[in-house]
Amino acid sequence: MEKLDDRELVQKILKTRTENRSHNETETHLIFDQERDRYQVLHIGWQDMTRVFGCLIYIEIKDGKIWIERDRSHKNRSSQ
Repeated sequence: MEKLDDRELVQKILKTRTENRSHNETETHLIFDQERDRYQVLHIGWQDMTRVFGCLIYIEIKDGKIWIERDRSHKNRSSQ
C-alpha cells in the first residue's frame, strides 16, 4: 500500500467524513488551503427558518504535525 503524506491523509479523511452527510437544506463544504496547510469543513444552509453557518472541522499542519483545532462532527474520532 502506498504511504500518504500528511496533506493527502488529511484530505482523504475529510472527504470520507463528509461523503455521507445528508441534510435536506444544508450543504457541506470542504476547503483545502494546501499552500498554508489549513483544512476545514463548513456546514451552510437552512434548518427550518434558521440560517446555519459553522465550522465543523478545522485542521492545520504545523511543523510536521497534524493539529485538529476543532472537530464538531457527530463522530469525533480525534482520540483514535
